[in-house]
Amino acid sequence: MGKRLILFSTLVILLLSLLFIGCPQSAAPEDKKDDSISVGDSTNFADAILISTDGKKYNANLTVDDQDYYKFNGVSGTTYIIELFSDIDDVDTYMYLYNNAQSLLDENDDGGQGFQSKIIFECTSTETYYVMVEGYDGSETGNYSISASIYNKEQTPYLKSVSITPASLTAPNSISIAVDINKPAGVTINWADATLSSPAEYQDSDGQYEFIYLSYNGTSGYWEGQFEFNIYHESGTWIIENIFYSANESIYEYDYDDYESTDYYFDDQMDKLTDVPIAEVSVTTTNPDSERPVLNSITATPTSIDSTGTVNFSVSAADSLSGVSTVSIMLYNYEEEYPVMIDLNYNSISGNWEGSMNFSLLETGNWIVCNIEIKDNASNNNYYNYFPSLSETYYVYFDESHVVSTIPVVIITKTGSVSSVIKKSLTEKRSKYLQDRKIQIKGKEQQKIKKSRKK
Repeated sequence: MGKRLILFSTLVILLLSLLFIGCPQSAAPEDKKDDSISVGDSTNFADAILISTDGKKYNANLTVDDQDYYKFNGVSGTTYIIELFSDIDDVDTYMYLYNNAQSLLDENDDGGQGFQSKIIFECTSTETYYVMVEGYDGSETGNYSISASIYNKEQTPYLKSVSITPASLTAPNSISIAVDINKPAGVTINWADATLSSPAEYQDSDGQYEFIYLSYNGTSGYWEGQFEFNIYHESGTWIIENIFYSANESIYEYDYDDYESTDYYFDDQMDKLTDVPIAEVSVTTTNPDSERPVLNSITATPTSIDSTGTVNFSVSAADSLSGVSTVSIMLYNYEEEYPVMIDLNYNSISGNWEGSMNFSLLETGNWIVCNIEIKDNASNNNYYNYFPSLSETYYVYFDESHVVSTIPVVIITKTGSVSSVIKKSLTEKRSKYLQDRKIQIKGKEQQKIKKSRKK
């Protein structure tokens, strides 16, 4: 299930501020180099490079189809963090952990900063452990660093509690959400979000849900948010299904995972259940709407544009019961791998959802409206997507259930050139987006994967 892909300009500012403000003035670049060690290439278990567990960084390089091997001495009863860093090249890594018998214990893709990997490992046997690092799909190349250190929970921003008040309600009525995150010295929580899901959503991934953007309350010390239920929402027990937050550039995620437990949140980083109970609220409504809104048509005018100019978009969408509440579209340039989100506004005269984009701010090439998100007032979401792999047979949109529609894909072709200033800005935005996109859509996709195990 696709989820709404959201631009994070505020997050970018926060992270950049953290990088420049939060760094001690006395820590010069050469000091960091002195603390790290450059290592050679090890391509098998026998030649694995020994690394310490004191947090020291070891610098290495990945080439095409490269596999680098490391080892460390683990002590039973100790928890370790093995983490990769790639501040310059932003290499998309994949990491595997093996025991002394070279049996796979764990693996990770993007558990660390950006596209880098991280494994938190509870050691149960004193022995030598091995780590293998490779580029994602074998195609990623560039410089990276690896470190191993002892994990101390109280020095990490772990989830302490999640609550919803009141515990029950009859719509229309609202709830307050409070998330308590441990905040040790030197750790900055940049943002926190939650997903509020109906019974049909967290049980079958086919119901209503809302992203709740949380704000920090300095008085209570909690990350808080609100949501208002109306008569069209689903009756039953709603829960906070996912909690995401960023701390010191690392992403933390806690999920409701009925494959593991229906009572407590699952910690994705630790790969284990927590003792934090699932936050829930019992909701009673009088006119529930379980039908998704539908897309009738989408147009763009013009569909060919030179280096400057504006394209106007118009979407016709409908919902028979609760009504359409929001419509947004995503433009995507597959050559540049950069998206642009556009929130549309309802025009009461035309009856359509409309918006525009100044294409002088975009790179040249074909820009495809690859995603159309329509949400109704009952939190039913429908996504119409374009799948490039099927373009030879179907050049139309697929809805949330992957049903082929009859609505042709909209493509805007931009010619001309882009200034170096705009190109630099687009490059920076693209890099940040590619990180944030994985983070924000991963939660629901992981839920689908976990639920599919039971079917």
